[in-house]
Amino acid sequence: HEALLKTKKLNVHSPALHLYQRNARQLIAEVLAESHIAHQLKEAMASGSLYLLERAMTKAKDSRMTFLSEYEAGLRASAEHKRVRQTVTWLDTELTRADTVPKLVESADYIMFLLQQATERGLHHEHVCRTAVERVGKVKNLLRVRNKLRFHVETASLKGMAEALAEREPLVALFGEALFQEEVDAVREMKRMIRLLP
Repeated sequence: HEALLKTKKLNVHSPALHLYQRNARQLIAEVLAESHIAHQLKEAMASGSLYLLERAMTKAKDSRMTFLSEYEAGLRASAEHKRVRQTVTWLDTELTRADTVPKLVESADYIMFLLQQATERGLHHEHVCRTAVERVGKVKNLLRVRNKLRFHVETASLKGMAEALAEREPLVALFGEALFQEEVDAVREMKRMIRLLP
């Protein structure tokens, strides 16, 4: 940069020197632009904002600076961000699908799994996560009965299955026959298998 200024001060008129000056100015401008784009990409990645990252990446692309290592890192960060957000989308879809108490009980394990994934990825503050915790919390007593049914099927306890089914009966009056249907089918199948034993 100093060399450019000195040639101006010395009032040099060589065409070759002026060409070098122009090329040097272009080089400096490109280096500064590259540095600016790289800095914007780094800041966008540090912010965790997909919007800022996509803006910075568009700017890099428009400036033909996709060769920057920061641009490659931005592509990876963007893909990871979208993958992480997918957990919240799946959770929202599952909550929408679970529009009755029996369906919510049926989906509770998957919802809890998605909640755990969201928490590990720092998304526990999302509205859908709070909604999921609240809705699953409202059916925790039902989950206790469901888990009891599952346990007695796994241990092949006829007495335990009968007790758990008896606990289910008053709940069916409130929530319908679909409540614990998968577990009831498993009880039926387990009883059939026990009957077939020699």
